[in-house]
Amino acid sequence: MAKLKAGTVADFNNSLAAEIETAMKAEWLAVKGFPLPSPKGEEDRRILFVAIARGLLKFLTDHRYDIETDDESGDPHDHFIEWDYE
Repeated sequence: MAKLKAGTVADFNNSLAAEIETAMKAEWLAVKGFPLPSPKGEEDRRILFVAIARGLLKFLTDHRYDIETDDESGDPHDHFIEWDYE
């Protein structure tokens, strides 16, 4: 079974929270024209990103059987999605 890593502030690398931070830095630069201030506010941002990542993975886990897939073949079929998160 796949294991998805939400992340924690103490264990941030290679996590969904880290990807959210990377996206935030890129979007900030694109909109503001200068890099996201660092380290000022970094810990508070990481707390927010971890909370978002953990909430998202919990929601997806709680609703994993509600996720429907489809293809263009027209043949009826089912898919089973299973994962765990930390």
